[in-house]
Amino acid sequence: MDAVFVYYQRRRLRRLRGPRIMWDRSNPLDFMDDVDVHSKFRFVRADILYIIALIHDVINYESQRELGLSSSLQVLGCILRASDVQALTQKQLRMRGFPA
Repeated sequence: MDAVFVYYQRRRLRRLRGPRIMWDRSNPLDFMDDVDVHSKFRFVRADILYIIALIHDVINYESQRELGLSSSLQVLGCILRASDVQALTQKQLRMRGFPA
């Protein structure tokens, strides 16, 4: 009886959530040129590939669903997040009167 309740509960939640969204998981290093890579990530392509090669074995996770992020997308996401935090911190310091 409990399994039937869980089944219908999940089915109801799925209808409320709406359709699934499939995100683009293409590797930006494959289609961006060197100038775009440097302007977006603040690293040159060779440095990004070196970082990926260093930590690939640690962050690579083989999932059963085949939906896990590749190690290159994980590294690029971390680089973007770190650059966003750095830009926000610099902006806050400028607002408080500190030199940039």
